[in-house]
Amino acid sequence: MAAGATAGRTAAAARLGFLGLPLVALLSVEFLLGMGLNLFVTLPGGAPLAILASSPTLVAHVIVAVLLLGLAANILRTALRDGQRRDVLVASLGLLSGAVAFGAGLSFTFAGGSDGASYAMSAGFLGMVLEAAYFLRSFPSSTDVPAASARSGAGG
Repeated sequence: MAAGATAGRTAAAARLGFLGLPLVALLSVEFLLGMGLNLFVTLPGGAPLAILASSPTLVAHVIVAVLLLGLAANILRTALRDGQRRDVLVASLGLLSGAVAFGAGLSFTFAGGSDGASYAMSAGFLGMVLEAAYFLRSFPSSTDVPAASARSGAGG
């Protein structure tokens, strides 16, 4: 029974590790889009739709942010299903961090660009980076794959 539980935990950790990969990819894109907005785009004032329409980079930034929130929610769902308390806690904090960053981004964009909102975006982004780092530690290494192949081939 202990071997089965260990194998189940290993599979659960691998699932979360695999979800860490697209999280890192999306966070990297989000970082570059955010830096591009900060350095090269001046957002106009006015209605939210007019502000969004003013910059394709801003639209891409918002789309990636929504994808990040969806992925963070999926990671939390997977962690809840697998039932490891620490994983659930980290996934919950990651989703919360993403929600804080998203809310701060909306405030920054549509309420005049305060330093506090910019700082909150950065802090939320950092929380999601830490979540990604935590789950990537569970990513199966290349040495894990041959051992699994050898076990499955030995019985057949």
